[in-house]
Amino acid sequence: MAYRLAAVHDSLSGYAAGEAEIIGSGGALRAWRMWGQIIADTTGRPLSLCDQQEATSRGTALLALRSLGVIEALDSLPTPRGQSFVPRQPNYEAYRQARASQHQLYESVVNRAD
Repeated sequence: MAYRLAAVHDSLSGYAAGEAEIIGSGGALRAWRMWGQIIADTTGRPLSLCDQQEATSRGTALLALRSLGVIEALDSLPTPRGQSFVPRQPNYEAYRQARASQHQLYESVVNRAD
């Protein structure tokens, strides 16, 4: 799962202005804090937990307000932060190599299915 999240991060990083912050939310991250460290290590980027219940509903409401012109920018309303995780370089390198191996395996399975 962390490898796929890192792949999504890599795909979207070209659309962000500068070094976009990764903010995580959800029950899995609250229940198992090591999951946040694994994501930070796998992406190579710091991860901050959103310290707000119903973060998805908040995000949806903010996007709606922005599309209606009520607010100018999403970053004008700061997200409440909780615990933060900083990537550990040795772990990032190990995950980077493992992701490359997993990607090769995935491609061989997908190409074989055709």
